[in-house]
Amino acid sequence: MPASTRPNKADPKSESMSYKRRRDSFAALIDIIARLRGPDGCPWDREQTHLSLKPTLVEECYEVLEAVDEEDDKKLCEELGDLLMQIALHAQIADDQGKFGIKDVLQGINTKLIHRHPHVFGEAKVSNSQEVILSWEALKQKERGVTPLLAGLPKGMPALAYSQACSDALLELASTGKTSMESSRSLVRRSRSCGRVRTTKKEQENSVMCCLLSPTLPDGWMWNRKRP
Repeated sequence: MPASTRPNKADPKSESMSYKRRRDSFAALIDIIARLRGPDGCPWDREQTHLSLKPTLVEECYEVLEAVDEEDDKKLCEELGDLLMQIALHAQIADDQGKFGIKDVLQGINTKLIHRHPHVFGEAKVSNSQEVILSWEALKQKERGVTPLLAGLPKGMPALAYSQACSDALLELASTGKTSMESSRSLVRRSRSCGRVRTTKKEQENSVMCCLLSPTLPDGWMWNRKRP
């Protein structure tokens, strides 16, 4: 359904918009972004696309991480707001194109959180955080079908971040008892080394595949598994 014909779509010029009443609500942010993207809004905001905002989104993520590292609560509060603005802006762009809106985003994440926490919202029982992680991964694989160990890692990650994520996945695999901690640590060292010296997406993927195709990994954890 085109965004312009969706029910309850915010009118960018409505006097009842949330930001006119209070500015400490999520609804106010959505209304402000809608106004900025509206016919009489900001030229810069109206020109933006998902693609044009990619550098800004990455920059805001790094600024959040910097605030965390600096343990600066005031800065973290501000940077989280900037990051939230990026999310709202991407959702509004999609809404303007009739693809999805912020309500779809919220429904998706809320549904996922409830489904992935059956020990809170259902009858499942867990005794520690490790069992929570195992349950989360099992539910994710059930939703998507059987997937390779690293299928969920974005290919656009920087080399070092990609290799770190590989390391975490391998150590998590070892913690399940499906492979030895010693062999996983060896693979971790190899994957981190690959991440330091390779920068292209193809080279990153090839280096990780070399690690994962090692005979030290158990059967069933190969890259020839069904992709999501």
